[in-house]
Amino acid sequence: MRRLGDILLARSAAHKASVAEGVRLQHGFRARLGEILSRYGLVPEREVTAALAEQARLPLVLLDTAPPDAALFSPGDVPEYRARHFIPWRRVEGVLTLATSEASANFADWAATHYGEPVALVISPPRDLRRALRQRGRVGLTRGAIFGLTRRFRHLSAAHTLTRRQMSRILLGLMLVAGFMVLIPGEDVWFTLLVVVNLFYLATLAFKLHLYTVWRALSPPVPPLALDDAELPPYAILVPLYQESATTIRQLLRAIATLEYPPYLLDVKLICEEDDAATIQAVKEASPPEYCDLVLVPVSLPRTKPKACNVALAEVTAEFVVIFDAEDIPAPDQLKKAVANFRRLPREVACLQAPLNYYNRDENLLTRLFAIEYGVLFTLLLPALQSLSIPLPLGGTSNHLRTEVLREVGGWDAFNVTEDADLGIRLGYFGYRTAMLDSLTLEESPITLPAWLRQRARWIKGYLQTWLVYTRDTRALKARLGRVGYYGFHFFVGAPAITFLLAPFFWLLFFISAFGLLPTSLSPWLLWLCGVSLLGGILSHWLFARAILRAQGWGSARMRRAGLLFPFYWLLHSVAAIRALRDLALRPHHWEKTRHGLSRVLRG
Repeated sequence: MRRLGDILLARSAAHKASVAEGVRLQHGFRARLGEILSRYGLVPEREVTAALAEQARLPLVLLDTAPPDAALFSPGDVPEYRARHFIPWRRVEGVLTLATSEASANFADWAATHYGEPVALVISPPRDLRRALRQRGRVGLTRGAIFGLTRRFRHLSAAHTLTRRQMSRILLGLMLVAGFMVLIPGEDVWFTLLVVVNLFYLATLAFKLHLYTVWRALSPPVPPLALDDAELPPYAILVPLYQESATTIRQLLRAIATLEYPPYLLDVKLICEEDDAATIQAVKEASPPEYCDLVLVPVSLPRTKPKACNVALAEVTAEFVVIFDAEDIPAPDQLKKAVANFRRLPREVACLQAPLNYYNRDENLLTRLFAIEYGVLFTLLLPALQSLSIPLPLGGTSNHLRTEVLREVGGWDAFNVTEDADLGIRLGYFGYRTAMLDSLTLEESPITLPAWLRQRARWIKGYLQTWLVYTRDTRALKARLGRVGYYGFHFFVGAPAITFLLAPFFWLLFFISAFGLLPTSLSPWLLWLCGVSLLGGILSHWLFARAILRAQGWGSARMRRAGLLFPFYWLLHSVAAIRALRDLALRPHHWEKTRHGLSRVLRG
């Protein structure tokens, strides 16, 4: 059999230097030469496929100009088509011809046995084959992306915000509160409300302070053993894109190109909505490398990031998968670190969450405050939750997952607007754990208050969705998460949203009482209780901000001033929470898009 390199040179499809470089890389990676040449951009994929067809003495078929016969396509066989890299193409005179990108004698034998009739093979480029499978299977693919979780674990889907049982409980609770306010004298009502809210505040404060003490006692992470490139597995990267600028797309491709991972092992899915013409055009004009694949999501509702990721997940064959957002800049060694950690950790650790922060954190006061908040979450709170075996609500990006486990637990919930938090809890629900990964990803922070409020309202709405989903059966939740995990879930996922919603009314009630504007004045002990809650909250936020400024080495005067203002920044969350509650009631599955590429840091 003629060597592939010789065929390429004879066809004038490659330069001698390109083939030589491919051979050199092949020895280091133990990969097929064709994969190396196309994935490293040394030879176009179609030229490599044409040479492979000549080597195998099989016809070359380009499926965009000679599409498969639709009558031969079986939607139920799509998983088999993807796993074995083929699609039925033609049937002529009793012979079924299959288009494949992986021709071999073993495949031909399997196909003849599987179909029970004479089978012939033609060679098609892998990209053409994937595109044909998407086009033919788009209806089933879309339905699976939307309803995959609902079909398998209906009780864990946010497709319905409230069950009848939950609605009954809420109505009963409201009736009890209303009855209490009618039957109890006005003075006692105010006192009781203040006591209950204060005790709730103090309980959440005690929980977070406990997390702080746990974090202080943590040991530094143990670096995993480095892996040789030959030991690395295929890795899929999902990048959902929507209404992105050309500048953002170019930065994204630069960030992916700097990853210290062999390109022939990467499967990058650039996921665009089918009707988002501007973003699709920006991707095409950026000329992404061969290891990037443009995946178009058929137009359907809900129009959410998790639905788009489920569409791409159906095609993933890699052992591990990670999500990056359009504006992300992950550390170059992040994928290698993730593989090394997965290799040393037990299989029950199904996810690794990399810390997130902002490359434009110093742009204005809002971005500095947001950077401190992210630092508190990813540097302090999540590692403490991990130490206590409490399920981690994931961040929206840089969560690395075992693909097999992700499919096992149902993928992402297309109806949850914080699919990341939901997935983190669901992994815990099914007995899996998430660990933190010592590798930073930088993102773009919203730079205006309206943009921040829209993003934060979506996050709070999603946390409320997640909390409502997992409290449908509290007994099952407690049995699966354990006592610590169960209460940790309530305090970390449910309590913050409730705190944000109660805060305006609580402080309004406190201050108008303190100034004698209510018919009765506060008793000294109740005034003291309110003061402890207020000062405790302020001091705890200062404590967290101070810890993060030190841990991150953010010693500039502007960051220190932001740290002093950090407790009052949380008042903005109450505004976002009110908007989140409205959206949860009126449009629970609406996705508030965060625009990227607006930062001066990016433009500069």
